[in-house]
Amino acid sequence: MGAFVGEVFSILYPDMVYRLIMVDGGLTAHPAADVDIEALMKSQLGPMLERLSLVFKSVDEYIQMMHGQPALKQWNKYFELYARYDVEQVENGFKPRPNIEAVKTDYADMVLNSLLRTKIGSIKVPLTLIRAGRNVMDESNPIIDDVLVAEYRKVLPQLEDRMLVNFNHYTIVMSEEGARYISKILENIDLSRMPLWGPI
Repeated sequence: MGAFVGEVFSILYPDMVYRLIMVDGGLTAHPAADVDIEALMKSQLGPMLERLSLVFKSVDEYIQMMHGQPALKQWNKYFELYARYDVEQVENGFKPRPNIEAVKTDYADMVLNSLLRTKIGSIKVPLTLIRAGRNVMDESNPIIDDVLVAEYRKVLPQLEDRMLVNFNHYTIVMSEEGARYISKILENIDLSRMPLWGPI
């Protein structure tokens, strides 16, 4: 979601953006306007939406469930912290914090947003995409595939594409190796020409 926020901000306030770096997000295939958004959402986010609707007896039970997720098999202290923050106490147990209706609304806006459909080509700043080779289920078909990158390059020729083949949507930022790779990219960015703004 953060990548899409960055894109919209870049479109609306182009003078306030120096460059855009997106991690495994920001590119999506836009379906027809009359698409069954609920069916599309279920096909792409089904397991996550199901998890958000569950109630657990304890935090430890939730941690155990998360520990067994395919994409989180490289479990580390960062996943542990993420999982413990992700759950909250409710009347009859513990459940994930994200509001499922808000998730659905954000997803629909991301997929159907007319601004991203029609104005994405107005982004002129340097644009780097760092994408994972594996998806949210740790399967070998990435969220952002080569075909989608090629489509976006038709309107964003400056798009620099970097693929981390052996990482998934989570390990690309929450594993130490993935974080180190992204840090190196950030360290090599020339910030000498970045404008300095006063209070907005």
